[in-house]
Amino acid sequence: MSAPASVATPVPHLIDSSVWIPVLRRNHPTGPALRARVAQVQGSGVAFTTEPVRFELLRGARDDANYERLAGVLGALPVLPVAAERWQEAGELAYRLLRRHGMQFPANDLLIACVAMAHGAKLVHRDRDFDLIARHAAVTVESHV
Repeated sequence: MSAPASVATPVPHLIDSSVWIPVLRRNHPTGPALRARVAQVQGSGVAFTTEPVRFELLRGARDDANYERLAGVLGALPVLPVAAERWQEAGELAYRLLRRHGMQFPANDLLIACVAMAHGAKLVHRDRDFDLIARHAAVTVESHV
């Protein structure tokens, strides 16, 4: 008798605001390729967001209609929550990157990277900072830079 085949658990994909911005803009040059990738990830049921990404996108809304559209798109996605300990981890990561490598990054980027690591998610982005962070931290990235 053979052992049952193991079933691979799908990897959550945390889609960063740096991907959502060109996806949601009609005339962005990278929009079509990124729209196709986001549609593929959403169709696979592995697309996620997190509160810092929601914040970044909603604060940049151009008007009420744009805000409502963004809120609707983001509201349809499951959320990888930011547990209290993620803030401590982001602070530690910021400290290590600065002291050991002389590198500084936006606080939200560090927090988003820590959320992805904590949830075993692949961070789908279009932001060079995440590629640099991934060189020094155990965050898995899908770069569209």
